[in-house]
Amino acid sequence: MRIQNNKWNISFIISFGILIVILILFFQSCKRNIEEIKIVKNREICIPIEVKPWMTIRTVCYDNNDYLMYFNNNDKSIYLIDIYGKVFKKISCKNTCDKIKINGDYDDYLDSFSFADSIQSDTIEFFHYDNYFKIYNDSIIEQKKVFNNEVTLNFLEFPLIKIKEKTFIVYAFKNINTMNERLAFIRNCNIYIVNLQNNSFLVKIRHPMWYLNSIENYYDNELIRYTYNKDEKKIYYGITNSPYVYSYNFNKSKIDSNIVFSKYIKEEEIFPFDSSNYSSNNFYEKVYEYSYLCPSYRFFCFNKYLNIIFRINTHKTPYYQPDGKKTNYRNWSISVIDSNLKLIGEIPFLKDSIYDYRVFIPSENGFWLGYKQTKKDKQLKQLRLCEYKILL
Repeated sequence: MRIQNNKWNISFIISFGILIVILILFFQSCKRNIEEIKIVKNREICIPIEVKPWMTIRTVCYDNNDYLMYFNNNDKSIYLIDIYGKVFKKISCKNTCDKIKINGDYDDYLDSFSFADSIQSDTIEFFHYDNYFKIYNDSIIEQKKVFNNEVTLNFLEFPLIKIKEKTFIVYAFKNINTMNERLAFIRNCNIYIVNLQNNSFLVKIRHPMWYLNSIENYYDNELIRYTYNKDEKKIYYGITNSPYVYSYNFNKSKIDSNIVFSKYIKEEEIFPFDSSNYSSNNFYEKVYEYSYLCPSYRFFCFNKYLNIIFRINTHKTPYYQPDGKKTNYRNWSISVIDSNLKLIGEIPFLKDSIYDYRVFIPSENGFWLGYKQTKKDKQLKQLRLCEYKILL
């Protein structure tokens, strides 16, 4: 009887091993079969900008028309740029900024601002740390405290999206750097739907449970990145160290998911941030090096014109060259995903030393991509953008 049991156990182990090998080969074949999407340069524009463009530039709807928008931290003004690269409108916020005393270290990084994605008749809405502001003609007409010592950021990964009057999608995140603080906070780190009329949180989208149970000492890779489809009322989101893509449907209160691989990322290349670096005198340099060496599924953008999702993937890239000099390029790509979370294809940018993938904006034909600013660009206080047309 024991011999039969042992034979059965051995047979089961062999069968299970074969199944694992088949699954690995299947997923590898899925990656190999990812179609490369063709793109062509459509046009270029040059816009005036005096701040780090990747910090603040985005698309905004102004009186039902779309413009590029950035907040100039020097003169505390919002600039709206038309499709020809010309300043369509300048809206000053200087008096407002002076009143709320925005003068700290965060001034340089602009991450204390979260501007809404729509402007109606020069009425601007934004969050500054835990306060909501509504201003008109550079005067505060409404102010309300929302969060308790939480920070809302407005990088491209963290858009402040207005769903309807007094209702926003926001991302709550604390600016903390110690390992233990980050691990503790991430368990409650959420995408919120905030109703300012009664100061309530309608929805909290948390990390998937499988992730919370396996979290280690990752730096920045624990963040949820998201974008919004207003027509279908869906939030698309994912975690930067996972190929899974999720959607939350407001109409059905339902979450769907799908695994969307990148052809250029091996899952085994993703590794934890070294916890000893938290006490390093060279901490931020270590973080920057980690962003090169560790691949990630960086952020999402929804293209409402083409009804597709863009996910920016950064690939493993050497931080130093054999001669000891720092690498002047990045390996990255764009996964193009349909509104049902199915992968359409991928657009590679390998050994790219020309573009700044952080300046990425959806357009009617495809997307805008910012050039890295040269010394001349900085002297002229300008940003050059190239629009690519997607050939689907």
